[in-house]
Amino acid sequence: MKLSAYSEIISAAEKQNYNRNCVQYLSGIYPSISNETLYSIVSQAYQRYTKKSYPQHHSSAAVEAYYNAYSEAAGTEPPEEVRILKRIFCGNGPETRNRSIKSGYSGTMQGTQRNIV
Repeated sequence: MKLSAYSEIISAAEKQNYNRNCVQYLSGIYPSISNETLYSIVSQAYQRYTKKSYPQHHSSAAVEAYYNAYSEAAGTEPPEEVRILKRIFCGNGPETRNRSIKSGYSGTMQGTQRNIV
């Protein structure tokens, strides 16, 4: 496959916002390329996109902004789980985050028992 075709596939996938029908759309444009190859190219491009955009949504400032937007939209005090996540991710750095994660929660995933320290 030529690099130009690869670049065109990635730009077309970006225009489709990597949605579920992206590969079907691309297979209509590039019938000579197998669906497995298209899935692989789109998957790899989406992984790169996620790796680049992850920090902007998970920084302390972003988490604080999302928390404040949620609080304003809800109009009430957020549930305990949301306040815990805010404490974990908006602490004073990785030490706070690791300490909170290690000692801050023990219980079942079904929510039947929660021991929050």
